[in-house]
Amino acid sequence: MARIPRSPAAYLRISKDAEGKRLGVLRQRKDLTALHVSLGWPPPVFYEDNDKSASKGKPRKDYLRMLADVESGVRDGISVYTVDRLTRKRLEYADFMEWLLVKGRTRVPVRTMENDDFDTANGRMVLDVKAAVAVQEADRMAERTKRAMRQKVESGKRATGSRYRPFGFNRDMTPVKEEQKVIAEWYRRMDSGKESMTGLKRYTEGLEVKTVTGSDVWRQKVIHDILLNVRNIGKQWLRYTDPVTGEDVEELVEAEWGAVTSERRFYRVKAIIEGHTNRGHSPVRKYELSGLLTCGRCHHKLYVTKTAKSGGQEHTEECDARYAAKKALGWTGRGQCKRDKCDCPGRLIAKCHAASGGCGKMQRAYAPLLAYVQADAKKRLNRMRSIISAGRGPLVLPGFKREDGVWVAEADSKTVNAEAEGIKERISNLQDAYRKGLVDAEDFYPVLRGLRADLKKEDEKQDKEEAVSAENQALLALLSGDVDTYWDSMTLEERVAFYRDTYEAIECLPREAVGGSHFETSTIRLVPKRQVKVKQAATK
Repeated sequence: MARIPRSPAAYLRISKDAEGKRLGVLRQRKDLTALHVSLGWPPPVFYEDNDKSASKGKPRKDYLRMLADVESGVRDGISVYTVDRLTRKRLEYADFMEWLLVKGRTRVPVRTMENDDFDTANGRMVLDVKAAVAVQEADRMAERTKRAMRQKVESGKRATGSRYRPFGFNRDMTPVKEEQKVIAEWYRRMDSGKESMTGLKRYTEGLEVKTVTGSDVWRQKVIHDILLNVRNIGKQWLRYTDPVTGEDVEELVEAEWGAVTSERRFYRVKAIIEGHTNRGHSPVRKYELSGLLTCGRCHHKLYVTKTAKSGGQEHTEECDARYAAKKALGWTGRGQCKRDKCDCPGRLIAKCHAASGGCGKMQRAYAPLLAYVQADAKKRLNRMRSIISAGRGPLVLPGFKREDGVWVAEADSKTVNAEAEGIKERISNLQDAYRKGLVDAEDFYPVLRGLRADLKKEDEKQDKEEAVSAENQALLALLSGDVDTYWDSMTLEERVAFYRDTYEAIECLPREAVGGSHFETSTIRLVPKRQVKVKQAATK
């Protein structure tokens, strides 16, 4: 007679429970309770893995907990609805049977609703066959699922059923206009070469746009992955294993949803991003002139860094009080913050670092240097504004016209966009007709390819128009306001781009007299790009 356990375990599992109602495990719970009564076993302690697959390799917490409790002697019997509730994997089933035999066969009785025999060799052979059938069923389900996914992709539909919708689209892949405008702006900024991932992060968080998970915080990795997804050009990847050759196939196919940006701009931005990635991690820019200054001794770049906390900067009230108390006690040491823990900011300097290949003999205070360069840049902007406003310089702004000495936007500057929208509407109508069976596949795909080619051309035109329009908008903002307001509205990346476009070099020259901590404008040489071109022409 089989031994009756004193504290048996009952394992419950169902693979899918999308609604979370637990109907499957509740049925198993009821049936296993009745099984314990019929066997004369005590009421079981239930271990439940609801909505957990046994064939995907993901850990099942209660299954592992049940085995650990049996191993430790807390439980001395197991009941389960059928053997495939325990596992649908070959190796996992083999491990369970080996573990059961090591425990002593009949010492831990196992019972199922099908009266399976775990105690004899013949019974275990039947269980082996049942387990093999369960594994084969799981494998065939996986094959059918993959084939169905492949068919969806080939028909232009989105294959994956991830937990969250993609940014810029609803779950049914209809566009979310506001989010797609943000994605298009990301591509435009990255394509200009004047923006970084950090800049995109700040720009997006400033718009108060939420991620698809509902978060207000945008990580650079999230923006990076969205920008590199081919979904944004109306395509998706088709991946499958060739049944004849057994090789893995990967193809880029057309999708039923529209593109967010042009294919040409997408691959330009992709090259920019991957180029940055291949160079490895680079620090985020914090200071405008860092890396733009050159040493007058060795012509190496100067980088802005923060000095140790010492004299020469403003101190906190707490630091001043501590310093005064030490002075009153007769302290004569140098450096107010040198030896004390202090919250005072260190002084910023532009330095030629010997560790990075420089001479290590050039150093300038950053604050007055930045103010001097900014003042010169503003003078050049003001001079440009005066020349253009007076009409002495040739100026043509596509999309804008001059009325009574004032530049205003033209009403018909969106013709290219209207043409692209018309092509998108024709593509949408064609896809609807194909879904309803009004158009055969033989006619559908050639027409779709032709419309896609027309849309690509219009997108390229629009890219050019947007690039010119962005530059003109910036110039228009300069013409319509004062220089200081325009400068304050520029981002860090835009200011750096302006310096690079304006100056060939910003050199820090050695001082004539040794010593002294005051800032000398004579030691800073600004070389504008036009001046360099004139010198080069004169030498030829």
